[in-house]
Amino acid sequence: MSNAEVSAAERLFRVTWRAALRRGEGGAPTLPAEVVLDLGRSALLVDVRGEAELIGSMGHVPGITWVPAGEIAAVAAALDADAPVILISSYGERSAAAALALEALGMRYVASMAGGMAAWRAGGFVSAREMIGVSREITRPRCAFVAADGAALDVAAIRAHVGDPAAIKRVRVAALLLQTKASCVDGRDQHEVIGTPGGDAGEMLLKLAAVEAMTGRRLTEAQVEGLLIGHLDAFGRFYMHTDLAAINRFIASMRADPALAEALPPRDSAPDVWRRWNAAPPAAYHERILEHLIQPAHVGCGHLRLMMENSEAYGARRGLCESFLRAFFRLRWAGAIEAEYVILGGGHQEGAVVNVLVEEELWPFTKIPLLSPACGGAQIFVNHPQVVDYLRRQLAGFVCQVPGLGLEPGDHEALHERMRELGTIQISRTLERLANGLPAFEVMFLRSGEVELRAV
Repeated sequence: MSNAEVSAAERLFRVTWRAALRRGEGGAPTLPAEVVLDLGRSALLVDVRGEAELIGSMGHVPGITWVPAGEIAAVAAALDADAPVILISSYGERSAAAALALEALGMRYVASMAGGMAAWRAGGFVSAREMIGVSREITRPRCAFVAADGAALDVAAIRAHVGDPAAIKRVRVAALLLQTKASCVDGRDQHEVIGTPGGDAGEMLLKLAAVEAMTGRRLTEAQVEGLLIGHLDAFGRFYMHTDLAAINRFIASMRADPALAEALPPRDSAPDVWRRWNAAPPAAYHERILEHLIQPAHVGCGHLRLMMENSEAYGARRGLCESFLRAFFRLRWAGAIEAEYVILGGGHQEGAVVNVLVEEELWPFTKIPLLSPACGGAQIFVNHPQVVDYLRRQLAGFVCQVPGLGLEPGDHEALHERMRELGTIQISRTLERLANGLPAFEVMFLRSGEVELRAV
């Protein structure tokens, strides 16, 4: 990754931060707990409570740095003014005061986690109650905007990564179904992820393709949009990503279209302006803009792009992919806040594929490890086959309840099996192109708390 790409990735992070930031009572900057999870290792998490509270009933976010509120000025002294810092307390009051104090000392990217540990636990995110992994050293986030060299990673590097408390967050399956998204296996993401090719968008297309394969019927664009609306209502957050290169090609394509000359921001517009425009472009131009958005070259997710370019090999016709993309953006532009469109910076520099498993059977109360793709100065593809199979069963059960598709509620097991078969083909095709020749590892998180690692 070049210096220019690293700089672009950092600028993109700043835009995301500013878009999510809110001011609470008293003017303190705040970020919701789910955004804190999404930002992952790109921000330094600082807990300002006392030691007894870190190991008390609420526990603490794994991988935090501990700086008691009375010592908060040390954070500003140790870091530069642009270092991203998120402060945590029990309910958010002390962290809000600490955030205001750091702003007064000149820090520009500082926020309190809204609702504190109470909000974190209410969201189904798992806390730790041991001081193991709690750091007293104030350092800039280790994996924020680091240029990866793309070299293949060995067992020792993966073992060090999965043993780093800051690289892993845990969420209960019940919360995963309703509050947490499935991200892409893409290694350019900074936060701890549940990984599957294409994220929620890839799983949605897999489901739609499996429905067409089972019923022998082509879904109409209205049916695709209806299924996506139902999915958002039933499961909440929905993830699709693109990248800066695809966004730039998309913008250049629109610039060359005379019909959009009056619809676009000025050429020298800041990233914030384009972010707002992408979230709600002029309504009169929606359909014309969609014609540019659905071009494969303008799709920044490698899995979705490969699916569109090789539809027969992926078992998902291109027209189905286009119908889904149109539905996604129409709903997003109509205000569906669950439809997240994430922009990743830089190029692919992954050095390994890591499959994440847990030893026990999955239940609503099972704690699932979310692993960061940012592995030291490198990247990894992160895949959660066990969790994703559980989620696919829920998706199959949901879609078999929808009338008019040619399916009955009793068809859910057969549809789940069809999704398994097609999903195996699709991930093989994608990793064959994006991860060809990379070492692959299986990481098993045991009930005992230990981790087993093996090359596969």
